[in-house]
This record gives sequence, C-alpha cells and structure tokens, in this order.
Amino acid sequence: MDTEENEVDRREQGKTYSTNEHLRALIYSLLTNQNEWNRVAPKLPQIDNLFFDYDINMIKEWPGSYFADGIFSLSCGSIHTAAQMNALHYNIGVMEKIISKYGSMDDYVTSFPAYIIVEQISDANSSYKLKQVGPALAWEYLRNVGIDGAKPDTHLKRFMGSERMGVSRLIEATDKEIYDEVELLSKKTGYKKFVVDYLIWSYCAEGLGEVCSKHPHCDICVVRQYCNTKGGKTTLDSCKEEKEKENSTYHLKSRTPSVRQIKTDETYRDQYFDAYFDYIAERTTKERSLKGLRPYSESTIKTMATDTFYLEKHDD
Repeated sequence: MDTEENEVDRREQGKTYSTNEHLRALIYSLLTNQNEWNRVAPKLPQIDNLFFDYDINMIKEWPGSYFADGIFSLSCGSIHTAAQMNALHYNIGVMEKIISKYGSMDDYVTSFPAYIIVEQISDANSSYKLKQVGPALAWEYLRNVGIDGAKPDTHLKRFMGSERMGVSRLIEATDKEIYDEVELLSKKTGYKKFVVDYLIWSYCAEGLGEVCSKHPHCDICVVRQYCNTKGGKTTLDSCKEEKEKENSTYHLKSRTPSVRQIKTDETYRDQYFDAYFDYIAERTTKERSLKGLRPYSESTIKTMATDTFYLEKHDD
C-alpha cells in the first residue's frame, strides 16, 4: 500500500506520469493477478531491469516469451503470466493510440472520472480495451499512477458478499456494490478509497492478515458480530468438504466443490464458475510447483473448470 499511497499523494501534489511510468504501472497491476504480492514486491528492482525500465522501444524488440521467462525465473509468475506477456505488444499499441488522441496517457486517465477509464480499458467492446485487463486490474493500474479508487477483487467481493458482511445479497458482491460501499466508508472515515480497499484486502489476503480469507478464521475476527458466516464455514467450504468425502474415481469431481451442492432453490447460478476456476487454479499450481513445473495456462485451467462445471450442470 505504501507505493500506492505515495503515488496518490504525489498526484495530489501535482505530479504527472510519463509513458514509461504508465507502462510500469500496468505491468505491476498484471503481476498482482492471482499472485501473492509479497512474493513479487522484493523482486521489483529485477523486474524493472527485465523490462528495460519500461522503455517502450526496447520492449518492442523482444517477444512476450522473453518477459514471461524472465518473470518465471524470478518466481513471480502465475497462470496468467504467459498470456499477459504475449499481449504486451498489443497493449503498447493501444497506449500509443490513446497517446495520439489525448497527448499522453496521463492526460487520458485524468480526462474522465476513474470508473469511466476503468470501463474503457477493461470492456471488451471498447476500442481502448487492454488485453488481460479486467475491472479489478484496471483499478490497480490507475492507483499505481495516483488515481484514488477501490479494486473489486476476490477478497473484497467475498468480504462484502452475503455470507460475510452482507453488503450484497450475492455470495460475491458486484463491482458496483463495492464501489458504492467503499465510497461510503471513505466519506465516513476520511480515509482515501484505496486505503479502505487496502485495509479490507490485507485483512483477508494470504501472507498478510489471513483472517477473512477463503477459509475464514472467525475465532480471531474482530468484526465477527457483524458477519453472516457461521462456524467459520461458508457454503463453498462445506460443499468442498462433502465432495472430498465421496469416492469418485474422477479426479476433478472428487477434489472440487460440487455445482449440484451449491445450487440455490434449484436455480443454477453461473456466478459459481469463478469459484471452480480459482479452486482448480490454486490446487494445480501448488501441485505443479512442488514438481518444479510451470502452472497450467489460464486457457487450460478454464477448460478443466468448464468441463467439470458443464457435466455437473447437466447431470440431472
């Protein structure tokens, strides 16, 4: 958070950000995706060197695989890294298109309210869409160049969901629910929005607070009296435990939560696909890491999750 806090303060004090700094901010945001930042942060000087201090002309001379290999060699990669680096040249092209119209990336990101910029660089129908960037990473990128805001990532979605703090009626709160709630908390407390975001995120994240994490430690939670989680178990936790007791010979079906178990009032909920994806990604990444292997690609994980999800959805 210190870096983001400094950047927000710097912008408030009149700092503007160069194209190189914007590219650095974008790459830093990509490295947070399904990754533990405490693994990445100590390696930032080496990462800066790998990317030639974000000299766009130098970067364009090297293929995406060069940067992906470099990130993996620093043990900072994730299942998204290869795809992110393969999209790097394309994203630089988008940035150059933006610069040609607005004069600079800095003029662009300050030309509209932050949520509009987020929509433009993360919406598939936008001409300024950056590949491998969704709303959460778009917010992360903007905060890295001093734009205050909250990133609606997995931790905040789960924390504000119906099984935790109950801001939403869904298990995972929507992006808009998170924006509105953080805005409200910012006004009530006087903290910047990214500080509110960080306090919640660090309370949940592995390697930091790890209190309201995927498997919550309710016994040490200081806000448990306001929470809807019972006995430290969420619906997905309980479903996973039940499913793992079954003696299925099909590996994925025996080791992931059951879609059937988490239907609500017999209504199939597509929102659970992300839970499937995250679970499989986490498990296979750990297993392959122990064997010294790279994580499966995002497309492979998606195929595995889709196959299991489809079979259970139609198994009636």
